[in-house]
Amino acid sequence: MKILHTADLHLGKSYKGENFLYSKQRREEIWQSFSNLIGYANENNIEIILISGDLYEREYFTLSDFNRLSSLFSASNSQIYIIGGNHDHIDEGSMLLKVDMPSNVHVFLEQEYLEYKGVRIYGVTWDRQFNFKRELKFNLDKNYKNVLMLHCSVGFVSHFPIEEEKLNALEFDYIALGHFHGHKKVGERAYYCGALEPSRFKDEGEHGFYVYDLDKNVQEFINLAKRSYCEFKVDVTAKSVDDVKAEVVNYLAEHQNDFNRLILEGKTENIKYILEVLESIEVYYLKIEDKTKNIIDYDKISKEDESGIVFEVLKRLGNDGQAIKYGIEALLETANED
Repeated sequence: MKILHTADLHLGKSYKGENFLYSKQRREEIWQSFSNLIGYANENNIEIILISGDLYEREYFTLSDFNRLSSLFSASNSQIYIIGGNHDHIDEGSMLLKVDMPSNVHVFLEQEYLEYKGVRIYGVTWDRQFNFKRELKFNLDKNYKNVLMLHCSVGFVSHFPIEEEKLNALEFDYIALGHFHGHKKVGERAYYCGALEPSRFKDEGEHGFYVYDLDKNVQEFINLAKRSYCEFKVDVTAKSVDDVKAEVVNYLAEHQNDFNRLILEGKTENIKYILEVLESIEVYYLKIEDKTKNIIDYDKISKEDESGIVFEVLKRLGNDGQAIKYGIEALLETANED
């Protein structure tokens, strides 16, 4: 039997700041990726789908969104198990419990486990008064395959922190974790599947879901994300504007449809021109952070310039290398005339 493990879809997420202009498109792309996940499960005979928290954004999710979610679940051939996370905690007021959902959808509340074809699935769901020091104690029957769903923090300080040693001591066959947005193994049998789609520059790397084969005890990560968040650095020291542009264009050739953040480093007198050229590059998304230093040594000039005039002029010119160059030439000409 195969299990698909996903989490942190954050359907209905409201993007802010740098992603505001792309918010509507990204929200729809996450819905599309979730639909693709359902399609993958159907095509590959996945019998169980585990959603380990933060399926949606409780603050922004509308009735129309819930109806759309119900329609997607209805198209699934799998049994779907859901726990609440810190973004979609489940209590008596949750719309998830009030909207009609198909019979293949199972939401964890107070049940210790739900059973399906020799598999016992345990889920620890979030409610508004979630106990962060909650003790995890289970009486497992080894005649069954035992799976645990948690939305927690392992190896980092955040909501519901749990030590890796405690997870290992639980002796589940598979522990499906949510909350951390990258995919990784964190215990002998515990895995973060990561967010289905990245939503910020912290979410670097591949994104998708895990497929776990209970019979063979093997798991495979399936990369499904439509876009990635990528950060790269370019040192501009001793490089022409054309060289810098060529280096950036070469990198972006493989990231045309991604969210890209470029950090410029090093020293140059042409930063203004470099920025103008780079900002003209056509790509889906490119944010440029200028962390370069001007080749002018202000400290040295301030010590040698007794009058303070040269230093004051350079300070006013800021980081514009060409303007500084012309300013120095003008000052030198004035000095020669005197």
